[in-house]
Amino acid sequence: MDSLLSIIQIPQGIPTATVGINNSTNTALLTIRILGAFVPKYLEKMKAYQINIGEQVNGKATQLRESDVKSYLARMKK
Repeated sequence: MDSLLSIIQIPQGIPTATVGINNSTNTALLTIRILGAFVPKYLEKMKAYQINIGEQVNGKATQLRESDVKSYLARMKK
């Protein structure tokens, strides 16, 4: 708990970033977003990644709306 409080009680003007423990994917994504501020190629790749993820989420949401939860979950396990 002390570790969490030391992060969330940082005073203004001292930015900090946190990601989940053992979550290398989010760590990499955060790193690419930060580097994208300085390297346009990274920014473009991040935008493309986010569009792709958005399309995947929208596709899954459509499938879920068009079927019941049990059949959707059964298809996801395959």
